Amino acid sequence: FVFVVSALGLPSSEGEDTERPNEQDPELGASAAVPEEESMVAKLAAEAPLLGPDQEALAACRAGLAASNELNPSQVAAVGAAIERRCTIIQGPPGTGKTTTAVHVLKNWAALGIRPVLATAGGNVAVDNIAEGLVKLGVKVVRVGRPDKIGPAIEEVTLDFLVRKRMAELADKRVEEEARRAKSAREANKEEMKRLSVADFLAKASAVDADKAAAAAAAKALNKIGRVQPEDRGEGQKHEAEAEEKEVAEEEMFGAAESTSTPIGPLVPTLASALDSILEATLDGQEALATAAAKAKRAARSEQEVEAEKRANKAQARREEGEQQLKILQEAEVICAQMITAGGGLFARLGAFSGILVDEVAQATELTSIVPLVQRGCERLVLAGDHCQLPPSVQSGEAERRGLTVSLYSRLLGQGLKPFFLDTQFRSHPKLAEFSANFIYDGKLKTGIASEDRPPVPGFEWPRKKVPIAFIEIGKYARETVEGESKRNAKEGKRMLSLLESVLEAGECSLSDVGVVTPYVAQVRALRQSWRQRCQAKAAEMASLSSKEKRKRMRCGITSEPEGWWSSARDLEIASVDHFQGREKELILFSAVR
Repeated sequence: FVFVVSALGLPSSEGEDTERPNEQDPELGASAAVPEEESMVAKLAAEAPLLGPDQEALAACRAGLAASNELNPSQVAAVGAAIERRCTIIQGPPGTGKTTTAVHVLKNWAALGIRPVLATAGGNVAVDNIAEGLVKLGVKVVRVGRPDKIGPAIEEVTLDFLVRKRMAELADKRVEEEARRAKSAREANKEEMKRLSVADFLAKASAVDADKAAAAAAAKALNKIGRVQPEDRGEGQKHEAEAEEKEVAEEEMFGAAESTSTPIGPLVPTLASALDSILEATLDGQEALATAAAKAKRAARSEQEVEAEKRANKAQARREEGEQQLKILQEAEVICAQMITAGGGLFARLGAFSGILVDEVAQATELTSIVPLVQRGCERLVLAGDHCQLPPSVQSGEAERRGLTVSLYSRLLGQGLKPFFLDTQFRSHPKLAEFSANFIYDGKLKTGIASEDRPPVPGFEWPRKKVPIAFIEIGKYARETVEGESKRNAKEGKRMLSLLESVLEAGECSLSDVGVVTPYVAQVRALRQSWRQRCQAKAAEMASLSSKEKRKRMRCGITSEPEGWWSSARDLEIASVDHFQGREKELILFSAVR
């Protein structure tokens, strides 16, 4: 972890004190003292839901949790509480597997047959992470939201994708059904025509210009008629026999039309294939006439009739799409959506949820968090978050003074509801987690990995080899500049990107392993622009290298192919603190700006 700052120990540019982000007014409940006696809120939360699952299924879930090797004891306790209580709060410090715990809560709800279930959060990334975890566990999940805001990894479980797939399947079924009905109608028509007399049949055939086709079909069939096959005769015998057989067959077939009303079905068996060809040609002709008539009828419609039909078709398509949306949501074991989306009319038809899980709830305003609870309602509620991390973002000073920065999570803590604390982190180097574990989490946070599992990233001279954290001072003259309502620091950005380039040249870190974080949007824009320019300059430099220089660089272990890190500038994530919440990278570069 590398912090790049203007100057250590200096006050900010304007000289004002820096506020601690997680400090909140005790009167608002964020850091209020928890009552010694169990509060009414805590008692209600500990009660079992009114509509609980089957006791046998519940016992099976408990046994499965006890035997689980995917969860540690604190996670097992949190999941166990969530399946038996009306309201459960889960506190998950960074790297303790809060999302994993949330996913297992939802998986167990699904196993108990608890439906419908909603998993929600304030941001799309948090919702996507839950949906992706559920997919890996084989839970039937549907992700609801704007397709352009949803990650590509879970595209196939989005509501839009599933509706398109379902509509395409229905369209294919309609085509198959229409083909089946057409075939059935054709067979019925064919059987009906076989009951006609020869004269009536030929009249029908003539009406659709099938006589030419009939003659050709009959001639072809007549070649196969006879007591002796042509291949068993000499050439002269063949021609004579074929002519004779054709004359006899035509007499039997067509001559009979003038003297008998016998149906064509029982006619000479040797003419069966010829008759069948004539029947098929006649039916083809009838279908062609019907198609032409329908086409002419459509062409004769007025513009008003055409528009009315289009509107009717669109309305029908919307109705069918709505029906499929409802069916897909009803079939889902878990529905994932943002908090505001969950309050929309799409979910109104589902009624109240049996369970709602809200992730990153400590970062959301109370008003946002209660949208799915008030609009939809639920029998059991799980709130997952950490009030020791980022608080809700509120732009209005008036709103902040009136208490809108207090989250629902903090409100319930203030009312005596105790969280289930996830006590083991598996993300950071033990030395990186040591300070927060002791001073923020009162020594309760343990580390589940060894120092050897998180070796220092090469390409940078770490001040202490066994402690992968460094502060780089740019100097007191590297001051920030104001850009709109934000701030940026050009010298700090330049130094940071130079450091990043040296790390990448070392070859053990790729762009996807690095995250660049800063509190200011203006600095995010400046860093992204500078990084693109650096990559373009590096690509031009590598393209101009001579073959000898390229070989020399390769011997030194320096990548010289044009497809190096400089050719994929977009793979580097440069974002604000809010955006990076909950993410994992091998190396984080933090630009303090001020």
